[in-house]
Amino acid sequence: MTILDPVAVANLAVFLVQLPRGRTTSRRQSAAPPPVEFISLEAARATGEVVVSETGRTECVRLENHSERDLFLQAGEILRGGNQDRAVAGDLIIPAPRHEPESCMVPVFCAEPERSTPMRGWTPDLFTVFDQTCPSRRLKRELRLGTQEDVWREITALRDAVFDIVSHGGRRNTPRYSVWELIETLEELSWLKPYIHTLLPLAETHLEATGVVFVVGGRFNSAELYATPALFRQLWPKTIYAMVVEALVEEKLSGASWQGTLPTKGEVTAWLAAGHRRAVASHTDKINRRVHRRIRSGGGVLCFEMLDQEQDGFCIHETILPNE
Repeated sequence: MTILDPVAVANLAVFLVQLPRGRTTSRRQSAAPPPVEFISLEAARATGEVVVSETGRTECVRLENHSERDLFLQAGEILRGGNQDRAVAGDLIIPAPRHEPESCMVPVFCAEPERSTPMRGWTPDLFTVFDQTCPSRRLKRELRLGTQEDVWREITALRDAVFDIVSHGGRRNTPRYSVWELIETLEELSWLKPYIHTLLPLAETHLEATGVVFVVGGRFNSAELYATPALFRQLWPKTIYAMVVEALVEEKLSGASWQGTLPTKGEVTAWLAAGHRRAVASHTDKINRRVHRRIRSGGGVLCFEMLDQEQDGFCIHETILPNE
């Protein structure tokens, strides 16, 4: 494992990770890369190769993969449209169609408690915008381990904090805007620009990177690790935008610019490995026939691994969070 030198903007530091091709931090897999290369949700949308629609049930949506590649869906990706925006509840793989488009029921959480009917001007029953993923390490945890009420609590807290920034703290009563609309407003008002200008190009200037560790205010926030550099690059734009939102919110809540010391690269390596070397609990959930999820806890971290059973249990994606 190689940890690259940090790139820092204000209170956010990014440590890119280069791992032997085909490895996350999981010790159980071989060094050989997976034979399957995935397409992301946003890439499939850009080419018109994915359809996401309502099912009549809040807790799941229907996704049709029309591409020639298996589609990788990451926990926390936001599906905008339908009767209310949804957040994907866990990592999934939607296979490439063999003879006709592959349809899959995707578990989700409601990510917009303010709305329960289609938006004016949007196509009813369809989700058509997929350019955001969930900020907040707490929200990432609740999507994987919590209830709908837990997810709503974190979304409401995030919405209130973002609205406070957008309104410059001028009004205390948050209107019925969704947090995803407010995040778009942050970008329109150039709040995110100082971060994005420096951090967005990193994936294209480090083509062998397979993951990233985020440090906010000198503390470990999260890590996202992938089996291949190509998959990492596909997910990078929405991942860094979400991380910038969280860092901006934390800076504004603290009321002061952060000045402190970043972890060393050795400390980053130790933090990544803690959930494996010092795991005190580990269990595996069968999500479906193809996808299993392994959860490890220990050493102060939580690790969520997505294992592809069609590739001998290969770990395609791993999220690491502080165990708070």
